[in-house]
Amino acid sequence: MQVQVLRIEIWAGQGEGFEARGHVPNSGDFGPIRFDPPYSEAEAEGVMEHLKGLQRRSGELAWKVEKLEGDALATTEEKKSLQRSSRQANAELLRYQKEVGQKLMGSLWSGELGIEVSRCLHYGDSEGDEEFLRIELVFDPKNERVLYLAGLPWELLYRADQEDFLGTSRKITITRYLESRRGFARQRVDGPLRVLVIQSNPKDLRWIDPDTEREEILDTLGMMDSERVEIEAVSNVSISQLSERLNDRKNPVHIVHFIGHGGFEDGNGYLGFVDERTGDSQQVSGRSLGEVVKNSSVRLVVLSTCRGAEFHRRKAVFPFIGVAPAVLRAGVPAVVAMQTVISDAAAAQFTSGFYHSLAQYKAVDQAVAQGRKLVRIEERTVGEWATPTLFLRVADGGNLFFPAEGTRATARGLAGTREAAEPAEAPPIQMGIRSGFRKGEQDNAQGLKGRTWPKFLDLTEHFDNWLIRRQEDWHGVVFPRLVRFTRDIMKRFPKRRIELEIAAHHSLAFATGYLMEAKSGHNIAIVQSTTKGPILFRQDEPELTEEVWRVDEERLLDEKARDVALAVSITWSVLSHVEAFVQDSGLPIRRIVPVSVAPQPGPLSVKGGAHAVALAHQLALLIRERSREETEGTLHLFISAPNAVLFFLGQLARGFGKVQLYEHKYPSDKVGDYRKSLLLSSSLLAGDEVSPADETAGPPKPDLQRVW
Repeated sequence: MQVQVLRIEIWAGQGEGFEARGHVPNSGDFGPIRFDPPYSEAEAEGVMEHLKGLQRRSGELAWKVEKLEGDALATTEEKKSLQRSSRQANAELLRYQKEVGQKLMGSLWSGELGIEVSRCLHYGDSEGDEEFLRIELVFDPKNERVLYLAGLPWELLYRADQEDFLGTSRKITITRYLESRRGFARQRVDGPLRVLVIQSNPKDLRWIDPDTEREEILDTLGMMDSERVEIEAVSNVSISQLSERLNDRKNPVHIVHFIGHGGFEDGNGYLGFVDERTGDSQQVSGRSLGEVVKNSSVRLVVLSTCRGAEFHRRKAVFPFIGVAPAVLRAGVPAVVAMQTVISDAAAAQFTSGFYHSLAQYKAVDQAVAQGRKLVRIEERTVGEWATPTLFLRVADGGNLFFPAEGTRATARGLAGTREAAEPAEAPPIQMGIRSGFRKGEQDNAQGLKGRTWPKFLDLTEHFDNWLIRRQEDWHGVVFPRLVRFTRDIMKRFPKRRIELEIAAHHSLAFATGYLMEAKSGHNIAIVQSTTKGPILFRQDEPELTEEVWRVDEERLLDEKARDVALAVSITWSVLSHVEAFVQDSGLPIRRIVPVSVAPQPGPLSVKGGAHAVALAHQLALLIRERSREETEGTLHLFISAPNAVLFFLGQLARGFGKVQLYEHKYPSDKVGDYRKSLLLSSSLLAGDEVSPADETAGPPKPDLQRVW
């Protein structure tokens, strides 16, 4: 890839004005020329405060929506009302971001400077991966008149002609540089890359969930073998303990990732470390942290805090009073920090994209760009993608640890003196879903949360033992949470193998497959609990071609009806129960189709992954043989089967039409004691409403615009 650099340096000019100079690809140096700032210092203060206020409101409403979705006592109207407020807040934030972004872009794209800038923006418009544009904004840190310009949200640069933010392009990065007299000895990492993750939760401050973000780092850097990367996670350390750790020259730290609180007090930026004596917060200024990391092996500091990147804009104040700029001045070549408030979810999403790119030998600025994109595609965190800010004091985008992209290292580096190898295949993502317990039975999913957190969905709060607390919760709460969870996993890990363990109702196993359909391109194996322990049912095992089903004589009930009941017996025979339920409930069923696994049902009838896949595929072919009239009706699915079969069948069910799922009431000795659970259809996924005249429609659909 060819990297082109647009460098724009902003300096104080004569009088009250400003001037710009820099470098344009293929055109050479320019300037000094006049620079018209987008805002005065007083205006900039108001813009930043208004922007932070809108973002804070958007984040708070998103958090409330997520909490309310899991509240079994909340009404549908309450949820819809809060969702509307959240969407309105997001829209207002986005409008203002575009307004600010256009103003910032106008200052760079006007006058003589605009002529220079227009020469190179086409690099970001080109197709393919042959060209990449790096925009370097350089500010004079020694002049307080320039300082407020460095604190503006340049990440929001917006091109009205293309109706898009420059910072969201995969081929453009925006980086702030602060000139400093201190140099940096460019040395590759000798030995494994060591990442020190600090989780700080002082007991007197709001609790921050550090596990999600920490697990993103572990998952992503787990793509690299232990010879290349080592991760050390510590909790609630003091600044003196950090200093002691960085002084260990035998095990040097190259990246410090801080997860915790940050802010301003008395004009000073600080981080919330933990006082080792009291457990309360220990406010550590940027200058103090800079002293600790100065002359150490640290190449990169990541501050996952609120306002870690913020400048103090008041005149006559030391320009490096913000945490990130102070650390940069101490000699660290790169700092990633947050310029405004950021939610826990957005921080975790940014971390995933950032470290994923870094592990692929990308420069720091390209890794930051990828992290921002991952935040932006998640609707819950709209507006937060521009919060991560990158400060550099080295060239080439902060390629600090690895050989440049497209080259192979033969000098001492991560691979020692041998040639650097390609990254090893990433380990599979461990994913878990749990929904209830059968009273008196052993829980086959003990330790599931520990094995799969944070990629774990716990729905047990909506059930009493195995029975759902409120029938309407299937569609009002449970299904929306499942939608959000599965879509989040597929977005975050688009090419990773997934091992899914489902300790949940049959309906949820089927619905999970329905959402993670076969055409999604994900390689998903099911961890199936058996009497012999957990077994991995994979889809890529050798395919079985023999017949695996026995189709019994069907029961014709009502030729005028359109619905079909499918009685599927794998682990136990369900036909008598289905017949009793249809008769007692008065369902408008044309025929009951009994299907049994060959040679006969039983708890050990499914032999493995290939058998489970064959059962699902052959049953799907049978379902598709319904008449045209029947496909316009509803398929009522009664099935006793391992969750692996239900998941694989769900993956093929998008073409089944409406599918009504059922759960057997537990415990119950009554024959035919079923309860409706989920009604799945393409209209549900599209967010369309089912006609009230349809008696099989069930409860109204949730608003999926939020959870999708």
